[in-house]
Amino acid sequence: MDDDKERKSWREIDQAKDRSKHRSERPETKGGKDLSTTHAYRAFKRKAEQVFSGQEALPEAWAKKLGPSKGPSLKARQSALKTLMVTPTAELAAALQSFEAEHGFPRSEEALGRLLELKATADLVRVLDAIVEEAEAANVAHPGRLITRLQTLRLMHESPKMQARIDACVAALRR
Repeated sequence: MDDDKERKSWREIDQAKDRSKHRSERPETKGGKDLSTTHAYRAFKRKAEQVFSGQEALPEAWAKKLGPSKGPSLKARQSALKTLMVTPTAELAAALQSFEAEHGFPRSEEALGRLLELKATADLVRVLDAIVEEAEAANVAHPGRLITRLQTLRLMHESPKMQARIDACVAALRR
């Protein structure tokens, strides 16, 4: 070995790597991909949104960290939502009114799919608007289910305005 050559220390080598053009300045990136665009992050965000909107129960791990709940009873909301889901189609509008008075408009994917069976155009428009809002907020885990129901609904409606609204809803789910 040639002792006349001065070798860089490990510290100097690491500092040179840190100054590299190829090194990302953002610590939240991994492999050049922003973590906020990953499937896991979107799934976590969707789950958190559902928990905070009252659509889902608080996971045990979160409940331990947050302590006891002081808000309206989540069990009562879930029970009312189950009742809404099994209500016969003829009584669905009245059941929705009752649910909405106590808990607000249902935003869960399953409830919105069920509410597509409503007969009144005004109620149906509200459901379609809610689906678009949920799709734009990326709160729809299985858009294919809703798209299939919307396509069936489109075949049943002759109104060009309603068909256009349904098409816009399907487009929002496909984004």
